[in-house]
Amino acid sequence: MYGDNSLRDSDVYFRLDVHLLEGGQGYDVMGYTHSQLIDDVLDQYEQHVEFVRLNAGAAR
Repeated sequence: MYGDNSLRDSDVYFRLDVHLLEGGQGYDVMGYTHSQLIDDVLDQYEQHVEFVRLNAGAAR
């Protein structure tokens, strides 16, 4: 059957969606390697820390 990608009992599927007050992040990490996923998480964290730092400076 064309396009039949039925899950088997042994298949596992996880989905993670990031939603902030401003909405979803709008990108997919499907197909990322283990290393790429770790790099993406670290990049997102660094961007968040910078965002918090800038907002804390603006609130002074």
